[in-house]
Amino acid sequence: MISTDLGLVDIHSHFLPCMDDGSKSVEMSREMLDHPSCASYVVATPHFYGDVSVEAFIRERREAFNSIGKTDKKITFGAEVYYYPSMGHSEALKDFCIGGTTLVLIEMPFERWTTAEMDALISIHDNLSLSPVLAHVERYTPYQKKGTIEYLAENGVRIQSNTEFFIEDFKEAYKMLSSGLISFLGSDMHNTGSRKPNFDEAVSLIAEKKGSSCLEIVSFNCRQLISNIKWE
Repeated sequence: MISTDLGLVDIHSHFLPCMDDGSKSVEMSREMLDHPSCASYVVATPHFYGDVSVEAFIRERREAFNSIGKTDKKITFGAEVYYYPSMGHSEALKDFCIGGTTLVLIEMPFERWTTAEMDALISIHDNLSLSPVLAHVERYTPYQKKGTIEYLAENGVRIQSNTEFFIEDFKEAYKMLSSGLISFLGSDMHNTGSRKPNFDEAVSLIAEKKGSSCLEIVSFNCRQLISNIKWE
């Protein structure tokens, strides 16, 4: 697998069974992890909308993973935390960080963001000393003013792109990658059909079209993750 050779990590996935709109069963979860395009290192990031306590969420996440049984993938835990206005001052965000690092995956509203919303995202870095990672950046860009993503990146927000972006719109995806904006890739896999694992497929496509060296920033960030996390 080329992603293994480059030391890449899929930092956005929904393979845990029956936790959110991702995998609907243990069997589906196993199929997702066994898929030939699934990365070797995967972060489980079920949605957190604040409708359950943090403690209940963490307990359910562990139970969901344990139900899958043995896997040859290296797994660690995080969450895809949906935006809430006070998140820039919320100590609870530390419980959602990826594998005990300072990285926390944030999903923003699918609309043009207000100054207050962007300030709240930036404040995660400034007030909590965490590294907010903007989930699936390409899904927001149609709503935002030109330069919005660059402004966030300049102010401590790291950017994650879905691998599907490269499969569906390589030109635009590569433009963002080559500019140095993209810090991490994620499959955002949800099932074995419409949103199946495609991490290695996309990485191979990038390497074939532009060479693996263009992934050096992403690879560097992922190598740090791999060395700093205790994987399952």
